[in-house]
Amino acid sequence: MWFSASQRIIATSLCSICTILGVAFDYFFSPLIAKIRWGMKDVEDFQGNLPLLLYGELAAQLLCSLMMTIYFPSSPKIPPSYSEIFKRGDGKDIQQQENTNMNQEQPSQMINDEHIPLLQNEQILPAASINQDGNNQIEDKSIQQIPIQNNIAPDNIPQYQDVYSLRKLSFLKSLQVIFTTPSMIILLLIVGIAVGSIQAYNNNVTFMLTELGFSESTGGIVSSVDTISAAVGAIMLPLVMHGKLKKKDKVVYFAIFLICNFSFSLLFIQMPAPKSWFKPDHKYPSIVKPLLPLIFAGSIIGGVAAGMAYPLFFESAAEITFPVSEGISGAAITFATTITYFVALFIFGLVGSHWTTLVSLSFGVVGTILIPFLKITFNRSEVEEQEKAKEQKLSSSTYQNASVENETIFETFKE
Repeated sequence: MWFSASQRIIATSLCSICTILGVAFDYFFSPLIAKIRWGMKDVEDFQGNLPLLLYGELAAQLLCSLMMTIYFPSSPKIPPSYSEIFKRGDGKDIQQQENTNMNQEQPSQMINDEHIPLLQNEQILPAASINQDGNNQIEDKSIQQIPIQNNIAPDNIPQYQDVYSLRKLSFLKSLQVIFTTPSMIILLLIVGIAVGSIQAYNNNVTFMLTELGFSESTGGIVSSVDTISAAVGAIMLPLVMHGKLKKKDKVVYFAIFLICNFSFSLLFIQMPAPKSWFKPDHKYPSIVKPLLPLIFAGSIIGGVAAGMAYPLFFESAAEITFPVSEGISGAAITFATTITYFVALFIFGLVGSHWTTLVSLSFGVVGTILIPFLKITFNRSEVEEQEKAKEQKLSSSTYQNASVENETIFETFKE
């Protein structure tokens, strides 16, 4: 909504890492703020100024909310993209297209009466013609009718008939479109598996590492590295989607899920496994001896892949459900992520830490199986291309008509 087609992926990637950067800043600044003794100078057993931290965060949130409510409009005044121009249309495009087609079918005619009403989208231009009557030449100033196309709709207008009728959708109608579109439902399932379950797994990494004999600090570092890797993956997405991979979302998703499955396979042999799988003399709570470098490697690989997929999900959802607002389709993505996150946490709690990695790997396999059934229709991009073509044709037509008018006037004065 706020960015052009060439800027969307970059903007979505940056927005998706804001939460991650917020967590990073919170980890860094919270201990420093908690050490400030404002309002607690007389406290002898000082354990940290938690009220100052909480009220400070509340004030910052209120300030941001007020700025967004009062200052920022719901949409930019000037549409930054052709799709946004299309969604802001007044619904007259189809009628204008019918009028244009009617005018194109009628040949240009010579009209001698200037008082005859003009057809829509046509302009009267003077033209000089020389008629010979015997030996006498009679100069006749006639009126030539030259069609001017002021609105050229997509050539395949029947294909976009439903898109035109759904140009302005209410919130409930948008939800209906989202949850009745099979491709969008499959995408929401893939989103939940790719993001929600991985977030839930990352929250359990610290506890699982303590069962392997590592400290809680080490587990926290691994979780932090995984989070930072996701931010790096989101930043890398615009580079990956450039060039030949443009509009190849399914290929990117499939590659990402294969990488995630490899990551979980690497962690599967390192993380705690069910004791029933081992012989009594097995020395480790995992299949092989847990090595911290391999655990870091698996976390980094999985984090980069999952982070790269997350902003792309928003773009795919906007394409599939267009002309549904990007805010509503993005909310559906967030909803799917949150629901799957809690479902994964619930399952992890039921099966225990020894089965957690295997369950996460199973989630990844299911997501990989679903990808071939996903059909991504680039509705927004196609409408943008059509709207861009309309503007180019309009500019070309206006230029040609202006050239004809100038040439006609020149010939008139010449005669």
